[in-house]
Amino acid sequence: MTGRVKLSPLSIAVGAVFIFLYAPIVVLVMFAFNESALSYTWTGFTLKWFEELASERILLTWRNTLLVSVGVVITATLIGTMAAYALVKYTFRGKFLVIAFMLVPIIIPRSIVGIAMLVTLNYLGVPRSLLTVGLGQVFYVLPFVVIAIVSVIIVFDKRLEEAAMDLGANAWITFRRVTLPLIMNGIATGAAVAFILSFSEFTLSYYLAGEQQTLPIYILSEFRFLITPKINALSTSIVAIVIVVTLLTEFFRRRTAIQRRRERPSIAIGEPG
Repeated sequence: MTGRVKLSPLSIAVGAVFIFLYAPIVVLVMFAFNESALSYTWTGFTLKWFEELASERILLTWRNTLLVSVGVVITATLIGTMAAYALVKYTFRGKFLVIAFMLVPIIIPRSIVGIAMLVTLNYLGVPRSLLTVGLGQVFYVLPFVVIAIVSVIIVFDKRLEEAAMDLGANAWITFRRVTLPLIMNGIATGAAVAFILSFSEFTLSYYLAGEQQTLPIYILSEFRFLITPKINALSTSIVAIVIVVTLLTEFFRRRTAIQRRRERPSIAIGEPG
C-alpha cells in the first residue's frame, strides 16, 4: 500500500461544486475581519467593523427583520401544520387543485409575486409596512413548510393513532398526544426553513416594506455606493445566524430520532406478539 488517497472523478466534481458555491462566502467572511477599509489585500485582523454594527439604524433593521421572521415562523408553521395534516389525512374534492395552487409561490418568480402583491395593496389602499412584508413572506415560505411536514406525516405509523382511538381518546387528544410528538421533527424543520427564508428574503421585502427597512434592503442601499467592510461584517452576521439555526435544527432532529429508536417498542402495535 502506498498510502495515497485516490480521488475518483465524481469526488473531484463534487469538491469543485462545493468550492464554487462556498468560496465566495469564505472570501466575504475573511474580509469582514480585514483591517483595511479600501484595500482588498489582507492588512491585519480587526473587529472594528462588527463594532460599527451597533449603530441605531442597523439595530433598527435587525429589530424589523427579527419581528418579521418570528411572525412568519409562527404563522407559517401553524397554517402549514394544519394544511399538511389535512392533505395527508383526508380525501376531499379539489385536493389536487389545492396542492397545485400551494406550489404556485415556488414556481412563479418572487419579483412577479411582489409586483402582484404591491398592485393589490395599492388597489385596496393598504399602506406598505412590516405587516405586509410578513404576509408576503408567509405566502412564499408556506409551501416549503408544508412539504417538510408532509414528508414526516406520510411515513409515521398510523396504527399508533388507531390504537389511541381504540383506547378511548378522541381526535383532538390523539393528535395532541400521539400525532404531534411524532411529527415534531417535521414541524421543527419547517419552522427553521421558514425562519431562514424569511430572514434573508429580499425581493418581496423590497416591494412590500415601504419606509421600514429589513437587513437585506439595508445591505442593498449601502451596496449601491461602495462595498465596505461594515457590509461584509453585517453579511457575515447573517450567514452565522443561518448556519447556527441550521445546525441546531439538525442537532435536535438527530437527537429526537435517536430517542425515538430507543423508545420504540419491540412489538409493533397491531402485530401478533
